[in-house]
Amino acid sequence: MLAAAPPAHADTVTTTIPVGDSPFGVAITPDGARAYVTNFADDTVSVIDTTTNTVTTTVDDSNDPYGVAITPDGIRVYVTNFADDTVSVIDTATNTITTTIGVGDGPAGVAITPDGARAYVVNSTDGSVSVIDTTTNTTITTTTDVGANPPGVAITPDGTRAYVTNFDGGPVSVIDTATNTITTTIGVGGAPFGVAITPDGTRAYVTNFADDTVSVIDTATNTITTTIGAGDGPAGVAITPDGTSAYVVNNVDGSVSVIDTTTNTIATTTDVGADPAGVAITPGGTHAYVTNSGSDTVSVIAIEQAPTLTGTPPAGAVGQPYEYALTLTGQPSPTTTVTLGTLPGGMTLSADGVLSGTPTTAGPFAFIVTATNGAGADAYLPVVLDITETPPTGSLGSLGSLGWAGSSGVVGSSGS
Repeated sequence: MLAAAPPAHADTVTTTIPVGDSPFGVAITPDGARAYVTNFADDTVSVIDTTTNTVTTTVDDSNDPYGVAITPDGIRVYVTNFADDTVSVIDTATNTITTTIGVGDGPAGVAITPDGARAYVVNSTDGSVSVIDTTTNTTITTTTDVGANPPGVAITPDGTRAYVTNFDGGPVSVIDTATNTITTTIGVGGAPFGVAITPDGTRAYVTNFADDTVSVIDTATNTITTTIGAGDGPAGVAITPDGTSAYVVNNVDGSVSVIDTTTNTIATTTDVGADPAGVAITPGGTHAYVTNSGSDTVSVIAIEQAPTLTGTPPAGAVGQPYEYALTLTGQPSPTTTVTLGTLPGGMTLSADGVLSGTPTTAGPFAFIVTATNGAGADAYLPVVLDITETPPTGSLGSLGSLGWAGSSGVVGSSGS
């Protein structure tokens, strides 16, 4: 099979979900089934079913819920309550608050270590970071003097470091999670706000609200490698699971900038609602959920993905019914055609990648199947399909799988 180029982006908002008053933070469960949204002004958390994109329940919370993070096992949600100086812990099985933990003054962003053992909470008002033991749900330590008005925190995939943004003219503080001490600070742009780290842990992307830029930090040297112009007032940032794109919400101009992390350039910009603040991406990388604090909504962005096409059709026989589904992924759903060569007589290829029919002629048939969806380079699959005069031993035309945007499912199978 010829390899396709990396996904291109021309993302679109597919739906807008009404939530509570002034939604701010958003996090998605590890299975991608639900999104949790903090509603700052009405003291609630909205739970969204990502299949139907509807709010299934609303959890009453404490004063001014702000940041939100979910444990890697998907069992608990940690919500910072800015005005109460607490963190609420929500049981995702019942969507009820099981406990409340006292932290520093004005808790804002929160991140959980990859092993789920600790939650790091940045306290915006007193410039500190509280570390919560998630087994006991108690604060085990507080790191002070990270900077003035820290709003954001992200933890490296290996769990060894936490990167904290300091909004009021400060740098990015790097915390060694083994000792919970600051090991270095990194000067970035004006009013750094959001921070996200690539899945391979090599880079941190920091939004600079006042400068309308994004700083890219090399985490090996903790130096800035490049600065990228974004929209007006960049705030929240999230990176796709494959690490190819960074999604930056621009709070002032109501848009989302998509950064190609290979070139560190803006690939596309998508309009969302008013005053967008937070963003989270589904584990499969198919959708981005953006909170619009000025619209009381969440925008759901379909992330376009270039097509992929795989499969090895088995041999068939003259006069025997045949059916085989190629594995096809991409968003929007790709369509397939034969672009070179000829199918066996009596057979067709459907637009969704199913070879079917009753062969009328024996022989080897070489052809190329092309999948296209306009989101990136086409995918190509060279096929040699052998049709015999008499049925070969074994099953004929056993079906492959067919899916879109990273999902797959068995369609069925044919007999001999």
